[in-house]
Amino acid sequence: MATDHAAVRIAMTVGERGEHLGHLYHVKSEGDTSAEGTDVELTEETGRIFADLTIGVNISSAMPLDANADLSSRECHCTGADS
Repeated sequence: MATDHAAVRIAMTVGERGEHLGHLYHVKSEGDTSAEGTDVELTEETGRIFADLTIGVNISSAMPLDANADLSSRECHCTGADS
């Protein structure tokens, strides 16, 4: 019987078309990694999963606040090699 075995880790991503809540799991702890069939404890987040595989606020869809309109101005802003 061979005592050497490969330490293999996998990552799985499964998607479904449309707007759905998803479940995102992260490894919290692992058992004895020298044994076959290692116990793994996961943490779970539920929400809308974005393209970067995060759950949270979708900052790419943020819009400027109308309440902040006309409160300040940059006036003249010089740019270039001599500024």
